[in-house]
Amino acid sequence: MPIRDTDTEKKLLRRELLARRAAFAPERKRAADEAICLALRDVLENHALVLAFYPIGSEPNLLPALRAFHGQVYLPKCTPDAREMTFYAVEDWDGLRPGAYGIPEPRAALPARHATLCLTPGLAFDREGYRLGYGGGYYDRFLAGFSGESVGVCYEAFFMERLPRGAFDRPVGRVLTERGWAGAAAE
Repeated sequence: MPIRDTDTEKKLLRRELLARRAAFAPERKRAADEAICLALRDVLENHALVLAFYPIGSEPNLLPALRAFHGQVYLPKCTPDAREMTFYAVEDWDGLRPGAYGIPEPRAALPARHATLCLTPGLAFDREGYRLGYGGGYYDRFLAGFSGESVGVCYEAFFMERLPRGAFDRPVGRVLTERGWAGAAAE
């Protein structure tokens, strides 16, 4: 049996999935984003503090649901040297500034405490909650110490049976797509 090179496998799959997601027709993406936001509103109702992500590129756009949320939203600030992220309160959506990777981040230094939900981005998720991200390991490191509910967010076309995974990869508890809860997490 050949030895699998998980890193190479992930890189190839990442390249393929980024191209597929970028090729979504704008109408299809908009409709899927609206459906995800609608489903997300029900999830947000049960939480006062939510760790979220600012959508970049062709990621699902959660901003309409997050802006309508009446609790506190926190977004990550990345520290590339330490390959870590810390979540900070969004006090002003228009006051976000590009961070280390050009991703909008909060300016205020109000770290998240006692958050019970972490919305997690991914190019793809599988039935066991494992994700394929961009390869930096930020969310894996964060989820390893997070005790709240973790929800992966992706488009249905990127929900897969099984993804390649390494020893440090951490799964999310459930996965939300434009069709609702996906796979075993829905049961």
